[in-house]
Amino acid sequence: MDLVRQGAQSLLKVAVDAEVAEYLGRARYEHGGGEEARAAAYRNGTRTTRIDTPSGPLVYERQRVAGA
Repeated sequence: MDLVRQGAQSLLKVAVDAEVAEYLGRARYEHGGGEEARAAAYRNGTRTTRIDTPSGPLVYERQRVAGA
């Protein structure tokens, strides 16, 4: 079960990181992002999030977005 939980954590982290990058219009450690980028929004650390699943709790660090 530990392997399944680790796989789910990795998949969730990749999906959330991609969603944040799409929302901001730039990848992590990039500046700017063109005209579509939300200039006032930016990454602001991480927050621990817990999701209860049938195989047990899933805890991961998700990015915080400020100015959104």
